[in-house]
Amino acid sequence: MKNIGKYEILGFLGKGSWSLVLKVRMPLLDRVAALKLLHPDPLLADLMGEARMEELFLGEGRLLASINHPGVLEVWDMDYWRGRPFYVMEYHCVTLRDIMGGVRDERPLRLDQITGYVLSALDALDALHEAGIIHRDIKPDNLLLPEGGGIKIADFGLVYRKDKPIEGLPSNLVVGSPYYSAPEQERKSRELYPQTDLYSVGVILYKGLTGKVPDGDYPLPSAVNKDCDREWDAFFQKALAGSPKDRFPSAHAMCQELESLLQAWHERIGRLCGLAPAKSSSHPTQGLGAIRRDGILVPPGEAVELFRLDTMGRPRGFAGGRLRPYAPDVVRDEVTGMLWSQEPAARPVTWADALEAAEGRASKRWMGFADWHLPTVEELATIMSPVPQAEDHCTRLEMPAAEGEWAWSSDRATAKKSWCANMHNSTLVPMDVYCKALPRFVSLGRTS
Repeated sequence: MKNIGKYEILGFLGKGSWSLVLKVRMPLLDRVAALKLLHPDPLLADLMGEARMEELFLGEGRLLASINHPGVLEVWDMDYWRGRPFYVMEYHCVTLRDIMGGVRDERPLRLDQITGYVLSALDALDALHEAGIIHRDIKPDNLLLPEGGGIKIADFGLVYRKDKPIEGLPSNLVVGSPYYSAPEQERKSRELYPQTDLYSVGVILYKGLTGKVPDGDYPLPSAVNKDCDREWDAFFQKALAGSPKDRFPSAHAMCQELESLLQAWHERIGRLCGLAPAKSSSHPTQGLGAIRRDGILVPPGEAVELFRLDTMGRPRGFAGGRLRPYAPDVVRDEVTGMLWSQEPAARPVTWADALEAAEGRASKRWMGFADWHLPTVEELATIMSPVPQAEDHCTRLEMPAAEGEWAWSSDRATAKKSWCANMHNSTLVPMDVYCKALPRFVSLGRTS
């Protein structure tokens, strides 16, 4: 199967009990999109009936198409292929799960980074709730991260609408995801509330700050994250309350409280860093040895060993990267001697375009050097640093990172994916080569 209708299939994105999701190209626009095709599990189809599943599938596509909000995934087309409906929607390469990891991955993020994502999600949920729509499956996998920042909420297959309840679902079907679902979902409550989604948002924020989901008698965030004070503890006691009536009354109210906490955090860090001169970024050098310069193929199963990563996809140690100004738009790492373009490229580009841009700098002898190249994972690791907390934020940033910045490496992961680094939380993931990221360029200072 090479095409679905006029859409050229580029790859497989995922499969659920209801559908297949494929990456496709829109031929006339030469644009990459995601195509969702009704492809039900045979057992579920027997229980519900294919006609009913088709009705619900079409309803999901029409619902998405009817919502006009920048935080909700857009639908561009709907049609039938071989008797089955499909719809085409915008495609984004990265989900919040790619950054946070799975439920058991302890990968805390910067406070301002995860809070920014959650604020965007709350803004979109506020609009959905005003329209009478409760998503009931808010989790990192369903929060897509566009190149321009913010989030896009996806997967509206079984949303709850009090005025249009979904009939005919199997009695034992629990909608929602373990660890992220509100308690009332696990009780198979017949009625859900906006606070049902807000509970899930609270779980995401807690995991982003602590690295763990709040399971059972969880520790308050101030005991785990030095950036959080007792005001954050009070926020989570309300956000994660067992009863919907004890949570925030609306997404807007939760958003306002979180914005106040974020502003207070900025002020607190400002006062902390004002008490002493800014520190230079410096972490213990971990015996770098020879640093590989040429890109290679490293399958995901071999990355931990070959790239010297921990199980969370982060370097086991940080080189320290004492970066100093060297020339306009160039910094020099005093630990490794490497030269780096100080700012990332002006706009996100595909992996192939990033390689071409690096070759262009080399051929033009940008800044007088002929060996500019796209860095390997090992080279990128030398300018990564641990996720900061408290006084760590006072480190002087000689290598600024754009919001949510992903940087291409020259190393391949598969035939269709290359390794990419999130420069905000020093995490490496295989990224689709059709995706776009902000490349940085590195040189050893060679003139020929």
